[in-house]
Amino acid sequence: MLEPDDETILRDFVPLIRCMMDRKDIPQRKLAALTGISKTRLGLLLHSDPTKRSPMTVDELQIILHALGTDIVAAYVRIKASGTIPQPLIERHDVLFTMICDAFVDMPEGLIVLLEELEGIDGSEVRPEWAVPVRRAVVRKLLDEVSAKLARRARLAESDDFRI
Repeated sequence: MLEPDDETILRDFVPLIRCMMDRKDIPQRKLAALTGISKTRLGLLLHSDPTKRSPMTVDELQIILHALGTDIVAAYVRIKASGTIPQPLIERHDVLFTMICDAFVDMPEGLIVLLEELEGIDGSEVRPEWAVPVRRAVVRKLLDEVSAKLARRARLAESDDFRI
């Protein structure tokens, strides 16, 4: 029998789906009603024993994730993060995953439009190794914005004009 490697683990959406069902208090019967997938089929797809699971189609995965309030991109990011971030932190910062996914899913379109407007630069100029500096810049900008918001709140709390 094959041992699961990192790629296999990353492709296994079932633990995430089961966790989301528990967190949102959605039992299998309710998920069946929300998705239109029979309870029997869901039982085969979401079996706790991976060796007893039926293969899930991409359409089924998307329907299940949609019923749980997420999509395949956000689910993949959560699975990837779960390898290094403890589950309680992932749950605590759930909105962060949604925000990052929403921001980055549309980013290629915006960058392509920008590159087309710049004369002399095309897609061949872009390098995969730019991902790390771009990620650092986004994290730094987000940190700066959050810090500024916290500073404004602190100033308001200390001011004499602040009344509840």
